[in-house]
Amino acid sequence: MATTDPRVAVNILYAEDDPASGRLVKSIASTEGYSVMVVPTGAEFLKALDDKPDLILLDLHLPDASGLDLLARSRARYPDVPVIVATASNSINDPVTALKGGAMDYLTKPIDHQRLVVSLANAVKILHQQQDLTLLRSELKETYKLEHMIGGSPAMTHVRDLIRQVAPSDATILIMGESGTGKELVARALHYSSPRVGKPFVDVNCAALSETLIESELFGHERGAFTSAISRRRGKFEQANGGTLFLDEIGDMPLSTQAKMLRVLQERTFQRVGGEDKITVNVRVICATNRNLEDA
Repeated sequence: MATTDPRVAVNILYAEDDPASGRLVKSIASTEGYSVMVVPTGAEFLKALDDKPDLILLDLHLPDASGLDLLARSRARYPDVPVIVATASNSINDPVTALKGGAMDYLTKPIDHQRLVVSLANAVKILHQQQDLTLLRSELKETYKLEHMIGGSPAMTHVRDLIRQVAPSDATILIMGESGTGKELVARALHYSSPRVGKPFVDVNCAALSETLIESELFGHERGAFTSAISRRRGKFEQANGGTLFLDEIGDMPLSTQAKMLRVLQERTFQRVGGEDKITVNVRVICATNRNLEDA
């Protein structure tokens, strides 16, 4: 959405059964430059979702539907559309449940003018960030297309054929080659040619991490696991969940860590440093090395 005013052409779908609240929100939002469509029932809300909105406002208590159920259904259909919920209830339970369910903010009734303006502005910022992220992913996918791997030699043709062959699978891959030969480029091409293309590609340079840090970097750590662990931290495996983890210079990984890596590759479960709970991830692992590991 390229515009100097972030509110231009932002279409808001508002589910609200109270006519006065609907008119108030529509008046405030329209004054701020937004376009608002108000629907009084859950059934009309679901029908209106056929025309994808930019932003959703949702009353948690509609006569014919649960606002939390509508939140879940709208998030499942359009996970990139920010949702703000509104409630007249004094209970904190519904807003907390809504925030856990993916709502970005909640408003209490009667809705405060300035609070609504700020919440809408924040939602639009998130909307634009999502759009920028989608564009960036599209550009990355285009950048790492196989067609952009230069070279017409039999060796390069064979590399491209291998990428096409193994990209659709979840098999763990080892890329071998001298420094500067494009191992990371091949790893990214594998990721962006695979079904995991919309998920994270996380890279780790094993040679740049000391033996004392590499396990925390890969598996994360719990608060208090060591002196400088002042808070819980997710490791690279968790960050890459659903996508691809690229372990560069795997030959420099300490033997003790390699033993733990073998179990993770077999079971796709691990424990954070200092933790007891087993964490399960769905990650494809791609490794690279400039060494001949059989001779190492």
